[in-house]
Amino acid sequence: MAALRGGFLFSYICSMISVIDVYRTLVDYCKKDQKGFVTPRVFNAFASLAQSKIYNSFFSSISTAKGLRMNQIDGSKEFSSGKFIKEDLSRYVKKVRLQIADEGQYGYREEDGGVSQIDTPVVLDSGIFKKPKDVSRIISVSTPRKVLCELVYNDDDINHILKSNLSRPSTFFPVALIGRDIEVFPKDTSGSNGLNLITLSYYRQPRSLHVVNQNGIEAGTVDTESDPFYSEVSENIADPINCRDFDLPEHYKSELIEIIASYIGIRLRDPLLTNKPQQ
Repeated sequence: MAALRGGFLFSYICSMISVIDVYRTLVDYCKKDQKGFVTPRVFNAFASLAQSKIYNSFFSSISTAKGLRMNQIDGSKEFSSGKFIKEDLSRYVKKVRLQIADEGQYGYREEDGGVSQIDTPVVLDSGIFKKPKDVSRIISVSTPRKVLCELVYNDDDINHILKSNLSRPSTFFPVALIGRDIEVFPKDTSGSNGLNLITLSYYRQPRSLHVVNQNGIEAGTVDTESDPFYSEVSENIADPINCRDFDLPEHYKSELIEIIASYIGIRLRDPLLTNKPQQ
C-alpha cells in the first residue's frame, strides 16, 4: 500500500500501526475537544509507555484465557481467546545461540548412607551466559545436545537441586538458573569445535518499525535501537524517514490511541468526541 505524506511517497505494511496516523488522530481529537495541540514531544513521551502497557497485557490475558477454557466458556479452535493472544505474541518470539561468557563451580558433598563424606567434595562446573538486551520473557533453554533445560529462578531451588541425589543435573538432565544471567548446569562442551553453546528462545521487548525503505532496510523491519517516534520536517509535515511505527499488531490501534489520549488528558468516551448524545 502506498501513501503520500508531506511530499514523500512511501509504502508501508498493513499490519503496522502507523505512528503518523496515530499522531494525527490524536491531534484531531485535541482540536475537537478544544484542549489545545498535542506536540510531537508530548506524543513521543507517551508512545513507548502506551505500547509497553498493551504488550504487558498479553501475558496477563493468557491467564484469563486459561480461566475461560477451564470454565468451558471460551471459543473453540481458531476462535479461542488463548489462540488470539498466542498469535499476537508470536511476532515477538526470537531464538539465538549464545556462547559461554564465564564459568562457575558449585561444590557439594556426596552422601553415603546419610553420612557426609567431608573429604570427597564433588564439584559441578556450570556455564554462565549473558542475556540478550531485548529479553522480555524466556521460553526455553537448550544445550548443544538439543536437550531442554529445567528452568529455575532462585538460589534456594538450585542449591536443593544440586545437593539432591535424585534431581542432580547431568548432561541429559540439565538445569538453567535464570537471573541477571543464565547459568546452565552442568557445563556442556559438545557443541561445534568443543564450544559451550546454548540455544535461547524468548519473547523480545517491543521496539519500533521502519516506516519507509531506506539504506537497504525494508519498511516494517524492526528497529532494535528505537522506540516508536514521530518526527516532522517542518510544522505539520511528517518526516517518514525518521519516524518509527509501533511494534504492535494492527488490531490494537484503537486501544493504543485511547491509552495515549488518556495520558494526554482526553476522554475519548466523552459524548463531544464520539458525537453521541448524552443519556
